[in-house]
Amino acid sequence: MSVRGEQFWLDPTRAAQLRPRSRPRYTLTPSIVLRDGQPFMAIGTPGGDNQDQTILQAFLNVVEFWNDWYPNLHEAFKELQARGHNASRVRAQSISSCATAVLIDPATGNRIAGADPRRDCYAMAY
Repeated sequence: MSVRGEQFWLDPTRAAQLRPRSRPRYTLTPSIVLRDGQPFMAIGTPGGDNQDQTILQAFLNVVEFWNDWYPNLHEAFKELQARGHNASRVRAQSISSCATAVLIDPATGNRIAGADPRRDCYAMAY
């Protein structure tokens, strides 16, 4: 549970009522990606309703554009800027999403970490 628990209700008239077999709205989407059945990447983001989109975009940047950023995962987050998007740093609390990922390099077994540089997000791997 977290502060997102504020979206759960005990009121039986609410669609997001907390009760057996219900599915209250909850947006946390930390993800673990497997490759050939083995751990490959852990990825997550804050961001409420934007989380799913942010994780999908970051995941696709990593796996579909591997040769454009490898071996520096931060380069995967710079691809949007290279395509003409404004990816400059923003003031605190002004954007809700900040993709952060750690992956295991399939060629070397090394850990690679990266985070969206527009926000105070950090990623570390060991």
